Amino acid sequence: MLPALALALCAASSSAESLDQLVSRVARAYGGEKALSRVKAFRETGTLETSRGVARTVRIFAPPDRLRVEIEYPGGGGELRVLDGETGYRDGEKVVGAPRDAMILQAARLDLPFLLLRNRKKLVDLGELKREGKPMRGIGVALGGSLVLAVTVDPASARIVRSEGGLPGPAGQIRFATDYSGFREVGGVLFAFQEENFASGQHTGETKLEKIDLLDKAPASAFKP
Repeated sequence: MLPALALALCAASSSAESLDQLVSRVARAYGGEKALSRVKAFRETGTLETSRGVARTVRIFAPPDRLRVEIEYPGGGGELRVLDGETGYRDGEKVVGAPRDAMILQAARLDLPFLLLRNRKKLVDLGELKREGKPMRGIGVALGGSLVLAVTVDPASARIVRSEGGLPGPAGQIRFATDYSGFREVGGVLFAFQEENFASGQHTGETKLEKIDLLDKAPASAFKP
């Protein structure tokens, strides 16, 4: 469990705005609850910085927990990651533990802000935070088991500017964080087209989306290994 979330479980927020009010403002900032509820699936196409160079990537997501990630590396080769509920596959092989949990965290990130609305009665108020000298608000979401996602909201814009989750590693917990920017509307819903990725505070790459397509439903084969 993230330290900030553990502390928040024992301390009430001092913010004047209630957590429920904040979540409602977040929903409005992203297009409103009705528009968000109409999103059944979407496809994202763009590039991803990796240790092997800038790769092409396609992500298909169907809320709340179905995800397909295709990565095509420069010079050839690639990866395929699939999550169908609690079942994960990587390059056609079933995975459990940290490899599967990493996909659960990625699906949860793509599920924002839908994730907050779906779990609004179970959210944890992490209180007021500071980010680059600016006041922010933290929200904790339990994903099941030991997985937790901590979300940072800019109260001025009501946009989600960061998410953070942890996975066990050889030397202790590895904290994975994503910063969101480049917001644009697609079909009346706000999406972040740029993501900065970090692992335990170290910058690991950047995802730049070129196109997001809203789908009536995901392709039937999208979540098969």
